[in-house]
Amino acid sequence: MLELGIVSGVLLIGALIALVPADPLLFLGASGIVLGLVGGLPAAALYHGKLYLALKATGSVPRWWWVSPVKYHDQIDEQAEEGFRWSFRVGAAGFGLIVLGCVMAAAALWKLQIAGEG
Repeated sequence: MLELGIVSGVLLIGALIALVPADPLLFLGASGIVLGLVGGLPAAALYHGKLYLALKATGSVPRWWWVSPVKYHDQIDEQAEEGFRWSFRVGAAGFGLIVLGCVMAAAALWKLQIAGEG
């Protein structure tokens, strides 16, 4: 089911890039980047801070824990994880919005530069 959602998303983004003129596409992409940063960055910082404190409470904070923090979720208890699960999801959604915005902005700039649209 996840694969169907991914394929549908890629097709939708491709259609959006093909059908929307470059100027509005660039605006949408830049807006996505800004919204992802404004909403996702504080949530991600809060998530990493709370995860660090939860790992510290267990007595073991691995050296490079922040590189792949999700694999350390099983080292903390369920109650501590409930405290930062929402910030994890909001931060991940913000990151996804940033990536989507970058793809849209890059496509718009490509359309403006290479295809001569605009």
